[in-house]
Amino acid sequence: MVIDLVDKKLKELQFIIENNSKVIVQLSPYWNSDANFIVGTHIQALFTQMQSWFEQHCLYSQNIFLDIQAILEDYEYFQRNCDVIVPNLSEIQRVCETFFQNLSDINDQFLYVYNNFMISLMCFLGNLSEEVFNSWWSSILKLQRDLIKISLIYEDQPSPIIRKDKQFQAKIRWLIGSKLDNNVVKGLKAKAMIINEDMVNKVRNGSNSFDSVSPVANGEKNFEINQNMEVYAKLQECKVMSIARKHPKTGEERKIDEKYAVMVVTKIHWNNEDIDILLISLPICLITHVTQYEYSLARIMWDYGFSQRQRQAFQVPNDVEWYRLADVLSKIWEKWIGCPLTKEHHDRLFGEDPNSEEIPTRSVNWDKIAKDNIPGMDFTFWTWFYNAMKLIKDKFAEHWRAGYVIGFIHKDHAKALLEPLTNGTFLFRFSESSYGHMSIDVALDNYPRVSSCGPFSEFKTDFHKQNQPEKSLNQFISDFVELLNHIKWYTGYTFCAVIFSFTPECEFPEIHTHYHVVRLPGEPWESGESPTVCDMLCLFTLISYPRLCPICRLGMGSPILGDDCKMRVKC
Repeated sequence: MVIDLVDKKLKELQFIIENNSKVIVQLSPYWNSDANFIVGTHIQALFTQMQSWFEQHCLYSQNIFLDIQAILEDYEYFQRNCDVIVPNLSEIQRVCETFFQNLSDINDQFLYVYNNFMISLMCFLGNLSEEVFNSWWSSILKLQRDLIKISLIYEDQPSPIIRKDKQFQAKIRWLIGSKLDNNVVKGLKAKAMIINEDMVNKVRNGSNSFDSVSPVANGEKNFEINQNMEVYAKLQECKVMSIARKHPKTGEERKIDEKYAVMVVTKIHWNNEDIDILLISLPICLITHVTQYEYSLARIMWDYGFSQRQRQAFQVPNDVEWYRLADVLSKIWEKWIGCPLTKEHHDRLFGEDPNSEEIPTRSVNWDKIAKDNIPGMDFTFWTWFYNAMKLIKDKFAEHWRAGYVIGFIHKDHAKALLEPLTNGTFLFRFSESSYGHMSIDVALDNYPRVSSCGPFSEFKTDFHKQNQPEKSLNQFISDFVELLNHIKWYTGYTFCAVIFSFTPECEFPEIHTHYHVVRLPGEPWESGESPTVCDMLCLFTLISYPRLCPICRLGMGSPILGDDCKMRVKC
């Protein structure tokens, strides 16, 4: 790991510091000696060695600084949910503090040599110009100043989508804060503001401009230090007060999908100078209404997933490889649902050959994903995917994680899958003709062989068929006699045998080694309502396999049907 490599370099730097300190002590009696009496003696060799140590100070320090900078950049990309391995913040803080202390020790050595007028003597004996020596010293001071700046980071980034007048939180942390004077830390304040793309680029180009597009209410906080010597400031209950959509100079209306950042500003007095430190968050989207959330999430998804390092804010490519988009969608799905999309999901989602081992190289375009409607539909791919994700999160997360919803499969593929299977076999898939809906495809002993029912809306409990009256799930299943005999639920991995009865008199063929017979009352449902898809999924979960079934194990009534439901169980 990179942190181990940095630790090794820090030990080597510490070795150089200690040896140079010994040489400086040995040379202290000779600081005012005549150089002509030292030439050719072992004292000249010591001065030459000291010069070499100072040069190595700079080389090692610059190398370590670049490593720490790379670690902090990786940590920011880790916060984007990118595939980078980073150490925990405690380890990063330890490295930063050790390096800051090393730079302080090196600066003390430079200062000692300067105060004792040893620079001229050393440069004369080592054939070195004083300008070079002073440049080494300046580089150490600059590294220390830059370390103070880059070690202020977001431990917790603000929400990527912030709604006007709604609270947001963030936490910043100073990884070398414990090395600063406690009185200095206690007096430090962090002030948050909202900046746009142009302002971000100006700051990254070295400007200390404090322009903003919106003030942040409750956005000024004091730094604190805890018992673990962690210096931090918590931005809590902050609010964006306004969203300036017009350019301040030209008056041109800005795009509604423009991205912003939360910039935190603080100032510290160090080494007889005031240092302004400006910390910029990951990109955020500002919205004024909940209906803007869906598209804003797409913007953030694309930015976090495909932005390049050292980019101009907030540039992202318009075209990316299919497999990269699949990986990003999988991570979003995992964050929302609790488990990532599988390769089978990707293949079904993008129509790839599941038997192919080659990585697809075709590219996908931002406009095709989030702006242009799917051909023949009045919605985009992102709208369809987002609402499928929301449907699972709101209604069926547990059943998705259990593998009971096949979800991403084309209607024709579902038909081909079900045709050779036993009558009554069915599966749940996302509707392709609408978004936020699921459909059920069922294998039947009539024409057509596979029938589709749906789509089911996340807001309704009924299924709809074109040009037909609304039907509840209970009515739908009742229409198919085969489903009264035995239903097999295809999950993509296994079959679960379930038998349903809608009347007490219905007889069941003894055809399964393990099965449950459950009496589902006809219309109306005992509670006065027809069962919903969610009810049925919960029921399937309970009775799908006897060894796991709480009804078998505990002898309890169904929590869906109630304790009084009539059940006949054979296990």
